[in-house]
Amino acid sequence: KKWDQQALMTELRAARLQLKAALEGRREALAEAARVKLQMDAIHAKKAKRAAEQRELKRSLQANAFLSKKRKNDQAERTREAEKKRQAESATNKTFARFKAQSTAEVAELRAENECLRN
Repeated sequence: KKWDQQALMTELRAARLQLKAALEGRREALAEAARVKLQMDAIHAKKAKRAAEQRELKRSLQANAFLSKKRKNDQAERTREAEKKRQAESATNKTFARFKAQSTAEVAELRAENECLRN
C-alpha cells in the first residue's frame, strides 16, 4: 500500500508539474497573443493614418488643381475683357476719326463756299 501511495504521490506531483508547465505555457501564449495584438493594432493605426494622409493629400491636390484652373479661367476672362475693351476703344477711335475727317471736309467746303460768296 505504501508503495502504491508513493507511486500515486509521484504521479500526482508529475501531474501538478505538467499542469504548472501547461499553465505557464498558456500564460506565455496569452502574453504573446497580447503582444501580437498590440503590434497589429499599431500596424492598423499606421495604415489608417496613412490612408487619412492620402485622402487629405488627394483633397489638397484636387483643391490646388481647381484653384489653378480657376486662376487660368480668370486670367483668360480678364484677357478677353481687355481685348473687348481694346476693340471697343479702337472702334470708337475709328468712328471719331471718320467723324473728324467728315467734319473737317464739311468745314473746308463751307469755307470754300464762303470765300466764293465773298468774291
